[in-house]
Amino acid sequence: MKHSVNALTKAEKVVTCVLFSLCVLSCTKDDEPETDIPETVIHVDINDDQIQEHVTINFAPVYTMEPMTRGDLSASGMTRLDVWLYEGTTEISAVHQTSSDVGFGSVSQNLNKTKTYTLYAIAHKATAACTLTDGIIAWPDDKPKESFFYTTNFSPATASTLNCAMARITGKFTLLTIDAVPDDVDHVRFVIKDTGTRFNVSGSPANIIDRQVDFATISRKTDGTTSFAFQILSTSDAPTNFNITATAYAADNSIVETKTFPAVPIRNNYRTTYSGAFFTTSAMSLTFTADDWNDYDVVNF
Repeated sequence: MKHSVNALTKAEKVVTCVLFSLCVLSCTKDDEPETDIPETVIHVDINDDQIQEHVTINFAPVYTMEPMTRGDLSASGMTRLDVWLYEGTTEISAVHQTSSDVGFGSVSQNLNKTKTYTLYAIAHKATAACTLTDGIIAWPDDKPKESFFYTTNFSPATASTLNCAMARITGKFTLLTIDAVPDDVDHVRFVIKDTGTRFNVSGSPANIIDRQVDFATISRKTDGTTSFAFQILSTSDAPTNFNITATAYAADNSIVETKTFPAVPIRNNYRTTYSGAFFTTSAMSLTFTADDWNDYDVVNF
């Protein structure tokens, strides 16, 4: 089966930009957003004994990959936003919102302007909120979804504006079958060897295990073919190679077909696609040998 190398090297890079503006104000009116970028705003109020100050945090994903265009978190496809504020190792607040919430992405918080805080933020597509414990972010049931992460340290007393880019922390693997899925195939399981299911806020995958991704149902196209896609935590600097095994099962859990794809290159913000005949081809090994020269009888003359 051929690797779809072009899908890795030509995949359009999706960049989500976060405008993270800390605006110290002496009034209660918000800054006007960028006129050409829809944005999600988090408002943080900072109090001391004499004056109340205002901090604004703007999240505005910007996509360069067609057909995506500029939009807010909902328009970008993200369904949840989880934000944590820390003072040292102490959690000050945690906010978990969904795209169906009124005011999705807008939060108010009282902080002390003389202190320094750490912000952790993750926008993602999981069905429930992520958790943050001892510097490790976990998705529900340890099932990483498409996600963007950002962290920074800031002091409300000194910082005026921060413009930051939220980085995608997953790569996407897609398997396309060009042959029809047999009628007796009921479900499919993928096993990714030695991959992370959690994310360390320092910037690397954590909880390295042999992860399973199950597709309980098969969605066949009109021609009988199908596709499977899921997210894998990787790195941004260069691809990480993973061994991925795909197994198709019948309803009684007997194996219909299984294949292992060695050294699959996965890189954050890139899509890796494998395409081929999954059910009608089998791996085979051929060994070729060649005999050395054979001697005839020696003839003396």
